[in-house]
Amino acid sequence: MASKSQPKRKLQGSIAEAEGQTVDPLAKKKTSENPCKKRKSSEVLLQSKKKQKTPVKNDDDNVEVRRSIPDTKLRSYQLEILRVAMERNTVVFLETGSGKTLIAVQLMKQIAHKLRAKGEKSLIVFLAPKIQLVIQQAEVIRINTDLKVAHYYGAKCVNGWNVQQWEREIALNEVLVMTPQILLDGLQFSFLNLDLVDLLIFDECHHASGQNPYAKLMKEYYYKCQLKPKIFGMTASPVIGKGVSSNTDCEDRMTKLEDILDSKVYTLEDRAEVDMFVPTPNQITKYYCKPSSLHGPLKLKLVALRDKEIQNHFSDHRFKDEENFMKKATKKVEKIYGNILYCLENLGFICAYKAVQLCFAKPLKKMQGSISAFLTDVLELFEQTFPAEMDKLFRTAEGISNAVKMGLLTPKVHLLVQLILQQRNDEEMRCIIFVERVIVAAVISSLMQQLDSLSFVTSDFLSRATSVCCGNKQRKTLQYFSTGKVNVLVATDVVEEGIDVQSCSCVIRFDLPKTVRSFIQSRGRARQSNSKFILLLERGNEKQQKLLYEIIKSEESMKEMALNRNSNHTPCIQEEIAIETSVYRVPLTGATVTLDSSVSLIYKYCAKLPGDKYYSPRPDFIPRKVEGEDNLYECILKLPPNAPFQEVISSSNGKLACARQLACLEACKKLHEVGALDEHLQPVTEDLPEEEEIMNSSGKMTTDAGTTKRKELHSSKAYALSGTWGENLSGVTLQVYKLYFTSRCNEERTYANFVLLIEEMLDEDISNVETDLFLTGGRVVKSSLLHCGDMKLDTSQMKDAKAFHETLFNGVFAKLLCRDKQSEGSRVEGKNCLKIMEMKNLWVSSNMYFLLPVEADKIGASQREAIIDWKCIRSCASGATLFKYLFVSETDNNVRDLLEVLLNRTHLQYSDCKEGTITLASGIHKASDLIDRAIVTLHTGKIYSVMEVSRDKTANSPFPKSKDPKVDQCCNYYDYFEKKYGKKLKHLNQPLLRVKQTHRPHNLLTNHFEELKGRQHSIVDEANFVELPPELCLDLGVSSSVIRSLYLIPSVMHRLNSLVLAGQLRKAIREERPTCPPIPAALIMEALTTSRCFECFSYERLELLGDSFLKYAISRHLFLKYEKKHEGQLSACRAWGISNATLHRLAMTRNLPEYIRDEPFDTRRWIAPGMLCRRVIPCCCNITNYLDNANCSIGKEDNMVKIGKACDEGHRWMCSKTISDVVESLIGAHLVGGGAIAALEFMKWMNMEVEFQHDLVEAAFQRAFVYPSVLRNTNLKGLESLLGYNFQNKALLVEAITHASQQDPEGGCCYQRLEFLGDSVLDFLITQHLYSIHSGLSPGFLTDLRSAAVNNGNFARAAVKHGIQKYLRHGSGALLNQITKFVMAVGRGGEGESRFVPFGAAEAGPKVLGDLVESIAGAILVDTRFDLECLWRIMKPILSPIVTPETLVLHPLRELQELCCQHGYSLKWKFTKQREVTVAVGEVHLAESVIAGTGSKENRKAAKMAAAQQILLLMEERGFYHSRLLHIHSSMAFTDKVDLETSSSCIVHEKMGCVLENVADLNDGKYEPIEEFSGTINGDHILKVDQETAEEEAINTIAKVDRCRKEEESILDHDPLRKKPRLLETSMNSMPSKDLIVDESDNALVDNVNDISNPNWSPDGGLASEESTRHGVGKSSTLCSQSGFSPVLLKRSECQGVPRTALYELCTKNRWPAPAFELVEQRGLPHVRSFVYSVHIPCTEFPKVCGEVKPSKRSAQDSASLNLLCEIQKGICVEEDSNLNVVRSKMSQDGN
Repeated sequence: MASKSQPKRKLQGSIAEAEGQTVDPLAKKKTSENPCKKRKSSEVLLQSKKKQKTPVKNDDDNVEVRRSIPDTKLRSYQLEILRVAMERNTVVFLETGSGKTLIAVQLMKQIAHKLRAKGEKSLIVFLAPKIQLVIQQAEVIRINTDLKVAHYYGAKCVNGWNVQQWEREIALNEVLVMTPQILLDGLQFSFLNLDLVDLLIFDECHHASGQNPYAKLMKEYYYKCQLKPKIFGMTASPVIGKGVSSNTDCEDRMTKLEDILDSKVYTLEDRAEVDMFVPTPNQITKYYCKPSSLHGPLKLKLVALRDKEIQNHFSDHRFKDEENFMKKATKKVEKIYGNILYCLENLGFICAYKAVQLCFAKPLKKMQGSISAFLTDVLELFEQTFPAEMDKLFRTAEGISNAVKMGLLTPKVHLLVQLILQQRNDEEMRCIIFVERVIVAAVISSLMQQLDSLSFVTSDFLSRATSVCCGNKQRKTLQYFSTGKVNVLVATDVVEEGIDVQSCSCVIRFDLPKTVRSFIQSRGRARQSNSKFILLLERGNEKQQKLLYEIIKSEESMKEMALNRNSNHTPCIQEEIAIETSVYRVPLTGATVTLDSSVSLIYKYCAKLPGDKYYSPRPDFIPRKVEGEDNLYECILKLPPNAPFQEVISSSNGKLACARQLACLEACKKLHEVGALDEHLQPVTEDLPEEEEIMNSSGKMTTDAGTTKRKELHSSKAYALSGTWGENLSGVTLQVYKLYFTSRCNEERTYANFVLLIEEMLDEDISNVETDLFLTGGRVVKSSLLHCGDMKLDTSQMKDAKAFHETLFNGVFAKLLCRDKQSEGSRVEGKNCLKIMEMKNLWVSSNMYFLLPVEADKIGASQREAIIDWKCIRSCASGATLFKYLFVSETDNNVRDLLEVLLNRTHLQYSDCKEGTITLASGIHKASDLIDRAIVTLHTGKIYSVMEVSRDKTANSPFPKSKDPKVDQCCNYYDYFEKKYGKKLKHLNQPLLRVKQTHRPHNLLTNHFEELKGRQHSIVDEANFVELPPELCLDLGVSSSVIRSLYLIPSVMHRLNSLVLAGQLRKAIREERPTCPPIPAALIMEALTTSRCFECFSYERLELLGDSFLKYAISRHLFLKYEKKHEGQLSACRAWGISNATLHRLAMTRNLPEYIRDEPFDTRRWIAPGMLCRRVIPCCCNITNYLDNANCSIGKEDNMVKIGKACDEGHRWMCSKTISDVVESLIGAHLVGGGAIAALEFMKWMNMEVEFQHDLVEAAFQRAFVYPSVLRNTNLKGLESLLGYNFQNKALLVEAITHASQQDPEGGCCYQRLEFLGDSVLDFLITQHLYSIHSGLSPGFLTDLRSAAVNNGNFARAAVKHGIQKYLRHGSGALLNQITKFVMAVGRGGEGESRFVPFGAAEAGPKVLGDLVESIAGAILVDTRFDLECLWRIMKPILSPIVTPETLVLHPLRELQELCCQHGYSLKWKFTKQREVTVAVGEVHLAESVIAGTGSKENRKAAKMAAAQQILLLMEERGFYHSRLLHIHSSMAFTDKVDLETSSSCIVHEKMGCVLENVADLNDGKYEPIEEFSGTINGDHILKVDQETAEEEAINTIAKVDRCRKEEESILDHDPLRKKPRLLETSMNSMPSKDLIVDESDNALVDNVNDISNPNWSPDGGLASEESTRHGVGKSSTLCSQSGFSPVLLKRSECQGVPRTALYELCTKNRWPAPAFELVEQRGLPHVRSFVYSVHIPCTEFPKVCGEVKPSKRSAQDSASLNLLCEIQKGICVEEDSNLNVVRSKMSQDGN
């Protein structure tokens, strides 16, 4: 080889280094190899002779891949064969273990390296007849060469690969190891081409004869290819069969093999070297006596049982499937009887009895009922015949001899036991026993395990693998045999070739080999030196002796003929090979189908057609004679009814088999012509297009678009109110929108109205928007927007307006002074922000508008009249200018003197001023004028509202005590301001101003507090008021009402910005689709809003509706467009069309992510034009790569992204699935706002294929056709009467009620296509119905209702209720039996029983009945030309009653999981297998006890459900109910007007806050106001109702609770890193999947952290019931702040995430800052880290606490959170009230 070739990999396994082989002269020697370390072959040979017990592992045909050994020398005979193989096509005839695989490996190396040297790619194909051999040989080649190797077989599903996959495999690999059928199929379908193959190796090439794939491969493809590959065959017996009759016969067979393989057989003349290295076992013949016939009566009884069972199977059967089933059962009985009889005659009574037991142990699946009875009778028969004290016979050798005399064992088995006993002293005994039948292998292996005399034996058996599981068992058994765990292996011919077995010391042929190949191969398994090959012969059996003689003679003849035959013979193409058979060839690809392959292709095509458990699509052949011809036949091929055509008639032929093949070949041709077979003659399947792979920032490819795993970086349209007039100071004309505020609570405080001035005119629905703003204390202010025309602003007005913006918005929401960080003991210094703003351009075009106050409306003035308060604006602008100069005057004396002159200021004492005046920094003002005015302080730059003049306090008054020790040292106000700010007060005697300080704005779009009527909200919080010296204040000339309104502005503008964005999307849609009806912007905004925004609405309800309509629209389009596609293809197309990946891709093309609102409104980041942002998040985004699979979990801090948190450039991370969901919600929004037309137009704008052409509708109507005879034999009038609808095309109804198993003589049809259409339309109609009538339900609840209403079981019960099943046309007895059972089960429930029965409480409905209802709906839809209203009128009575919240039934397992999650209990599962049933044991661990339930069913899932039902009943007995049940019971109590007084229960009025002792008190109005109450009485949940709507709430209580919870939901958590948990109503489906995880591995239940999901929770907050407390639920405590704050339940649980989440909820509820975590300590090595975290709540009095040492950061944070929660509880007041503890927080709220 060339010097550049790489060193060869090391050969492994049986090519033993101990055999002294020569170095491959064609491989490069390693330069580092030390020649002194090489061992001579003679030395190695002496060592191998000394160690007799060490097996000489020299069989490379079955290499055990364990270790790699160095490249060794080839023996001389191997070099000789390699030379011959390089020169010509060769079949190597050598014994097993002589190193044929090594020769093949070296041949591959040489050919591949030669091609590499030329720069050409090599392709070598290695064929092996068995899967195990394919795996084994591929591993040998992979380890011992540097070639790229891949292996293939049918179980790897390569039969379904397409040409692209095969091309990729060829490009990536150099050696393809496969079974011959894989290569044959690849060539037939033109996936592979022999012209590309350089070397073709046949392992076990003696199989190349007849119809074997080896022979077909050569005949059909090898001799026809232009560039023929080199052939190399390997065999230990070139002749197969029982033997050869003569030398001529032997030569003929070898010649035939050579002709087929185009090769010459080659064997060695000099066998001395082979004999030296390949051990030959000692062949021993043992004789046994013929068994005596002692079981005649038993045989007669067995025959009687067999005949009885078979007779039961020969009754008349109405349906074909029953007939086929009974035929299979009969064959199974015959097979079992034959095995038992064989064991009885050849092995003895005991072995026959074991055979019966083994048959019982096998899973018999569907035939269990009929065959189990037969086996039971046989077993009883054997047990009755049992001899007394039989067990004692097998304990000694004498007893075994007596057992032989009694017929319990045969002499043959006795001889086998004796042979095994002879090897008891061999510690490394390995024995293989070859038998003929599988049952014999299992019986002998079982017998050896039970004989006391064979206690040293560990046995197992092997048979041919029929499945992947069997193959795994084979490999496991062989592994045990090789390691010595199994020392006796009983096997069929599966071990003779192809499967790697360790060298053994003894091979016993219990049954004689039938062929010379079997003889040679089985003998070759004995590979140890001095090994034995023992043959068992029956004494006096001439037939066996003759067979053995012929086999031995044939072996000698083969060796002699291989050496002495004519070496000049040239392989030739035989006539049968050259005959051109009937072939159909595809011109484009060259794919072919022949007569032989056509039958299998038809079966393959039919298998791809959709079917069910009652019908498996398969072809039906009807042979018949040609009229007038006795020797000619033709065949009718009938295809399944869902095929493009149903019948093909073959041409006539003299053979029935040929006629059948001709019919299949003609069908293949037609299927290709109609497009059912592709250009490679493969059944057309709707393969989903591969998603475009996108590389993330880590260099990995991501293909999971539309899933929750992928997080994507997108830009956003941060501002919708833009303008271009920012730099234009010459004047501008703007649109005027009046923004006025109206209080809904009749409070005394007033709010100033504003005008919004923008450049563009808003859409009409946006310009008239009204928004409710929720303030503290339950106050609500309504903001309204009204267009008032346009207005032109001049230069001075624009300048004043900008100054107004910059001063007020920065003063209130940001800061006018930027403070430097102060060091210890230093005074506060600041910089004027207005000066900074002059240097920055804060008026950007993307956020350009004016918000200016207007004068109070005059009496009788028009509401559209808006007069801007320019006096206030100019005053504020002047104050801003003065503030800048006053701030400068502190350091510039000239400026200060000038200001004093301008302001006419004199440094007089307060007594010198006029009575009622006060000296401010801006001059002398009347005290009365300052009340309710806004001022700005010079020392802090903060804006305050003056409440009053504190005439009892001056600068000399004592300063209030403070917790700050530095401040506490100040004796008076003068001292405080001098020390803190360096301000020396001059007017020491004038009174101080009592002012209210401003605070940060809040999100007022969400109702954070309960709206309580009759409650006074004039709550005065002393912490919000301070006293200031007037001389440090500057009057801005702005009233406090303007300041109050400013706090409302951010929320209003945020909502307006969202609406404008929605309007822009609406405009973009209508520009391209002008026929799309206009949709309200509010509806589009809802569709764009995720639940992460914490709004009172989100897209989830619309998404549910849009999802169902999307499914229907796509289904309708596919049904109409592709009339030839069957249901399976249509379903695949639909699955791709509605998949999240597809929706994501379409959304990206329309830039939808820019419009999605996925971030909670953070008022700290809201900025008005001219305003500095208070919270800056600089952009650090890699915008060149928008996609990444970054995990967004909190614990993964090294690769953490914040979902929904946008940077200053507008980039934000978003969950990929969110984008797909928004597409569905937008479809739902258009459907609600503009009907189906609008939804379809939007889908077309999204480039979805949903065209609805009327000509296709008419074609679908006309296409349905059935023969008149079918119409006459079908009762259509009865069904039409039942439906209340007469079909225009009766064929549609016939098709809708016809199951695929119904085979009509004229030609069939089936309902599958109509069922595909009906499934989608019923899903949509029911979803639309539930959406419309349950408008108050949450998305999770609505999803549960839809799942309960739209399911096959529900439809099946509807069919039985109305008797529709009577009209089903089918041909399945199994289906008829199941329908009958189901109808009887439904009938037993009674007519009044609800269809919504508990899971597992009734017979499971056949899927066919549900499909029947769907197909009828599809037929009506087509017959009415897709009239949805007409269809719903017809189907609604059939589907009624439709599930309601009261009738909703959850799955028991899900209900149990949710119940445990609510109460914080752990749920553990254990599973065991008892015969053919699975036993599931579930345990719920309560505080002091354990509740356990057991279920036994045929599968794990059913057993788990049964156990869950039992546990639920036990928990209900203890008072534990699911929240849904509590709501239903409460609702029923209200509806039925139960006397609540007798049950000691009460109703809490939601808005008045009162306790009603009786429901009647609602009407009387007798109630006493209370502060707050919530909880449970006698374990019943207390619901709150509104007096004005008591009756309505009694009817629909659940909807009310749902609405209340949605209001609470919005403020649960403002942490964007944590997914917002949905509140639990009826199911955990309302919650994120991560909130409920039952881990069966460690039996840990991860609880949802939101205790408001507790069934005893109420909107006002509540505690655990007394019943729950007794069972351990009372470990939860409640924290509640004053002023109507709702309590938050805090679990004292250390489950991961629970304490942290509880702490976040507490802070959110009480409007505290988010808790801050700090890493205190990190210990240990990198792989054993431990952490300590501290946590505190900023700006509160609660201390900073540390947690315990934990192994992870998250658990350490949880520990710290738990400790802080305990500290909070210690620092709060506890108020006892009957049976509940209401906890009041000391923290005061921020006033508004």
